[in-house]
Amino acid sequence: MAYLTILAAMRAFVAVTIPKPFRDALAAEAASLARVSRHIRTVSPENLHLTLAFLGNIPAQSTDSVRSGMQAAVRGRHPFSIGFSGGGTFPENREPRVAWAGVSGETEALRDLQAAVLEAVRGLGLRVDRRPFSPHVTLARIGRMAAPTARRSISRGFEAMEFDRLGLFTVSHISLMESDLTPTGAIHHEAFSVEFAPDEVSVDAPPRRRFGFF
Repeated sequence: MAYLTILAAMRAFVAVTIPKPFRDALAAEAASLARVSRHIRTVSPENLHLTLAFLGNIPAQSTDSVRSGMQAAVRGRHPFSIGFSGGGTFPENREPRVAWAGVSGETEALRDLQAAVLEAVRGLGLRVDRRPFSPHVTLARIGRMAAPTARRSISRGFEAMEFDRLGLFTVSHISLMESDLTPTGAIHHEAFSVEFAPDEVSVDAPPRRRFGFF
């Protein structure tokens, strides 16, 4: 049993959580398109989030080190406000597979936060995605059986959505999310959150503990 405990791992990512009224509104917009196309599989409101860094599978006992890295990333950071802009689909110029909502508001503060999170988790020896940060919230996925014409129609539908009317919300913490894979899709749970610490000015780097599972 002890051996199994040592090997226990969790699939995790660092994210900005979204207040429930915004999640419900985004999900409702996506559901309105899903009603007219059987090829759209919407993300449940509980799973809507804004990913800052995907960590992959990490040992469950390493979460204290991850927490320390996250605390370093938010040290001296003040709350800021973001909202949502228009929708769209990925990938561009090809058959779209993912539909999303864009992010508006204080996006430079968001990008700076994401860069600090990446620096902190890399300092812990974790491998993270090196692709340029494109802030968005995934709203739905488009089925593999959708014809090209259906995909283009779905793309136009999401591109026509206007989410800026939802207003802004304050970002004052980041969360470590655990993702459980099930036959019906992933289910996300908040493992813990770390509040911004604007009064702390230390710039000490997080402990560079290297995990041996990569």
